[in-house]
Amino acid sequence: MHQVSVKMKKPRNFSFIDEFVAGSALINSKEEVEWLSANGVRTVISLVEPSREVKEIMEELGIENMLFPVEDFEAPPLEVLASIIEIIRERERRGEKVLVHCFAGCGRTGTVLACYLISKGMRPDDALSYLNSKRPCSLESQAQYNALWYYYSYISMSRSGHSSQRDDKEYPH
Repeated sequence: MHQVSVKMKKPRNFSFIDEFVAGSALINSKEEVEWLSANGVRTVISLVEPSREVKEIMEELGIENMLFPVEDFEAPPLEVLASIIEIIRERERRGEKVLVHCFAGCGRTGTVLACYLISKGMRPDDALSYLNSKRPCSLESQAQYNALWYYYSYISMSRSGHSSQRDDKEYPH
């Protein structure tokens, strides 16, 4: 059984962007997992794979870890991004806190967080401005910026009853 350490530690580059959703850098220690648990995080969306030890501690503490690997400076393919956002929105509807992380907690994390805000009705540039006000770094590449607009078009078409032809495409750089 997992023994709780005396000193919990807030993950690097951690911040909530609203009541339920946060971003951070890679979770590196049991102290960080314990901090997440103590602060109500129940689902972790990993855009890079955490260590086996960290995954085991998450499991012991009842934190669901979902892995969606994305290369540095890239964005998830549109259909994967849409799935991630649906997971986040479902957890939000249940009143559960979610953490999204990549290695540094910047570009890949920022892409997902901005698309989450877009799913709540923001336009891409407004989502990015808001995100920049909450987090020290957000997007790091043109592909990540383009992903916001593709996701915005995708959900706009979905809401109007049209389907997108770009579901599994990569974003131009």
